[in-house]
Amino acid sequence: MLEGLPIITDRLILNPFAESDAPFLNQLMNSPGYIQYIGDRGIRTDEAAAVYIKEKLMLSYEERGFGFYIVRLRHMDFPIGLCGMVKRDNLETIDLGFGFLDEYAGQGYAYEASRGVIKHAIEYHDVTQLIAVTTEGNLRSKKLLEKLGFAMQKKVKWNDGEDVIQYHIDLE
Repeated sequence: MLEGLPIITDRLILNPFAESDAPFLNQLMNSPGYIQYIGDRGIRTDEAAAVYIKEKLMLSYEERGFGFYIVRLRHMDFPIGLCGMVKRDNLETIDLGFGFLDEYAGQGYAYEASRGVIKHAIEYHDVTQLIAVTTEGNLRSKKLLEKLGFAMQKKVKWNDGEDVIQYHIDLE
């Protein structure tokens, strides 16, 4: 059961992904910023994006009751990114993550969506701490995480062997 959804902020609405969101997810995952800072997931078609939604995103909703949500502009019902939280096997606690189309970066949307997800995590999932990871060169994400109250914790090896920086926040 996905309690407390949608997440509504001043400018945004966050909902679980549906398979019909595949064209947007394909576009997002192939945007230059996503590939550079989050990684190339090998999604090249809307069909592959639909499978990813079903096998990864929807599975997280079923198993954990949360996951990554599609972020839309409220006034236009237009998708611009994703934001949410996941429990990854290689990290000790729940991870906050976000990614936005390049043309919507730097406008406060990631901050607004992340604040909504954090509030949701506290109110509906009793989350008391979160982590987030980013690459050394992703200055926007580092700045955003610090603005949200996260503190740099340590460097960790990511699945592909790359060093990433892990941030942490206590929500109590």
